[in-house]
Amino acid sequence: MVTWVAVGGVVVGTMAMVCVMSVLNGFERVIEASLTAFDADIKISAIEGKWIDRSDTLLTEVRHKLGSSAMWCPVIEQDGMVGVDGQYVPVKVKGVGVNYGDITGIDGILCSGRADFSPGYRDELVGLLGIGLANKLGVTRDSYTAISLYVPKNRKVNIARPDASFTRMTFASGGEFFAGQEKYDENYVILPLDLVVEAYQFDDKKVNAYEIKIMNEGENVEKILKEDLGDKYKVQNRVEQQDDFYRMSQIEKWSTFLILSFIILIATFNIVSSLSMIQIEKKEDIVLLRNIGADGGMVRRVFTLQGVMISFFGVIIGTMLGVGVVLSQEKFGWLKMGEGFLVNAYPVELRIMDLMAVFAVVMVLGVCAARLTTKALVTMK
Repeated sequence: MVTWVAVGGVVVGTMAMVCVMSVLNGFERVIEASLTAFDADIKISAIEGKWIDRSDTLLTEVRHKLGSSAMWCPVIEQDGMVGVDGQYVPVKVKGVGVNYGDITGIDGILCSGRADFSPGYRDELVGLLGIGLANKLGVTRDSYTAISLYVPKNRKVNIARPDASFTRMTFASGGEFFAGQEKYDENYVILPLDLVVEAYQFDDKKVNAYEIKIMNEGENVEKILKEDLGDKYKVQNRVEQQDDFYRMSQIEKWSTFLILSFIILIATFNIVSSLSMIQIEKKEDIVLLRNIGADGGMVRRVFTLQGVMISFFGVIIGTMLGVGVVLSQEKFGWLKMGEGFLVNAYPVELRIMDLMAVFAVVMVLGVCAARLTTKALVTMK
């Protein structure tokens, strides 16, 4: 009975680790998918300064080399301010080329409208707003509310006439997007590139970056870009563009794993108590083993093996139950998140490396607990 209690503790702890790790993987996958819709496959920006000359010979040669294997979209990102009915919000203005909707998967995260920046469509609806920003301003695609974009004319602001220090451009909402990250949903306005160039009075031959969609997966576009562009340009894939997010995601995941490992450590105390009780119950058997020639080391190995078996069966059963729960959640979605979230049910994803990490931690803690317990065994004569 005592042994089964110890096994049960390991089972529950292992199952909890498998389920929690899978849920964290699921949320990471959902957010990653939304970022994939907002970010291009590859982003090229200048290492020195913030401007790229669109007529740069090196870039022209690389574009010619890649041909139809890559689709390029010029991008400008600048700070600005938008206002509606006296309410003003600082924003990040992103000016994009007409093919931006083809470069990214932003159509998949639009709450309304469509990502069309062609001249024929944008005459009426020109801007895409993050859903959080749209809520702050109280505008929607169907409200046809005039949104004012204010951009500074120069670096100095006239204190006496602050309004004279800004250029004002009016646009309407062409839709709202939900990327699942606050820095995008609360701050970004996406506008046609030529309108941003006009509003900020920039040189139309310069951009901040190029966003690229890989059209031919068979050709290593990223490798070619990094090799050919050398030290002059920074070439980033999706993971590198969101380096902070992926780093924090991994820190959160393995911090949770460490906390759950402490729960497993507590569960291993059941192994300690179990082996102690068994030693008391088997006192006469220990004496008999000693009488027929078994030394203290052999007796300890017997109890150590029993402790290891408790951990082994506990981790196997717990893993099987955890995998079963995760697979049922993935198929049926029985645990709901409620309305207003990106997904209806808790997302889950099993990863072999996580299962291997759980198995290793449980077995190491179980073996250590068994060895420490049996090492303190009082050998009876």
